[in-house]
Amino acid sequence: MLVSVSAFVTSSQALNATWLSAPWQQGGAEILVLLAAQGLCLLPPRTLHRIINTVWLAYGGVFLLLTISALAWLLTGHQPQGDFSAHGWQVRLDHWPIVAVMILCFVGIEVPLNLGGNYSGSLK
Repeated sequence: MLVSVSAFVTSSQALNATWLSAPWQQGGAEILVLLAAQGLCLLPPRTLHRIINTVWLAYGGVFLLLTISALAWLLTGHQPQGDFSAHGWQVRLDHWPIVAVMILCFVGIEVPLNLGGNYSGSLK
């Protein structure tokens, strides 16, 4: 959980270098994220189940949108835009959109499903 909280702070700083620049701001943001996670744990099971289903549908929608856009790009005669040379694998700021898509693919659709599978109990 702490890695996710730290990743939130790092992602926020990647979006804008002036966000969460002071250590107390980073700590405050981490505490807020942990409180939000705690708030999710306090929800009634049925509400939590609905949230998990919504996240699952959102992931599915993102994957469907990525698939359709990639197929549309390739079917309209454009070339794939990947650079697979050694220079293309260097981490640079202009690679962040590709990294974000890769992270989304690695996290995958199983994260909300695992959350739902870990829950046991009645959904009343």
